[in-house]
Amino acid sequence: MCASATSFHALMKVRIKPGDKVAVYGIGGLGQSAVQLARAFGATMVFAVDINQEKLDLAAAHGAIPVNAMNGDPVIEIKNRTNNRGVDVALELIGLPLSQKQALQSVGPLGRVVLVGLTDKSLSVDTCKEILDNELELIGSNDHLLHELPSLIEFAAQKVLDVSNVVSRVIPLDADAINKTLDALEKFDAGIRNVIVP
Repeated sequence: MCASATSFHALMKVRIKPGDKVAVYGIGGLGQSAVQLARAFGATMVFAVDINQEKLDLAAAHGAIPVNAMNGDPVIEIKNRTNNRGVDVALELIGLPLSQKQALQSVGPLGRVVLVGLTDKSLSVDTCKEILDNELELIGSNDHLLHELPSLIEFAAQKVLDVSNVVSRVIPLDADAINKTLDALEKFDAGIRNVIVP
């Protein structure tokens, strides 16, 4: 539930509401949950942005509009598909300055952006143009809160949230296997979600 709980908390922090248009940057374990939860909260459009077609196909099966960032600028595609307005809410789950910047640029006036992806890299922002002019909100989110878990469990019980097809690899509790998986994660080549089992 960790990935789902982190996405749930981020959506609570960004105050998602019915009718919102949402962009989710990074469609791994957190992103797959974020797509489903955004739909459950009444989002009318959910854009799933990634460079991995397998992840995008799974997100599309959950009702998202896939946007492959390898094929062009996702901000332009999102703006084109929202009559140049942009989305109301953007979640950045990767932790890269490029996708953080794209999340900021893809929201419209009074938009809300929540940063979740961990990074040690700095984000350079044109404060006036990218935040003040459109009165955007930039929000940080980290993990989840205990009182959110019952709602999340209820979503899972009702099959509104289904993570059964998110696990793409099961690896043994073995240092070599774990290190290879971590290396693959750094190269964005580790599938959707990896689970370690003893």
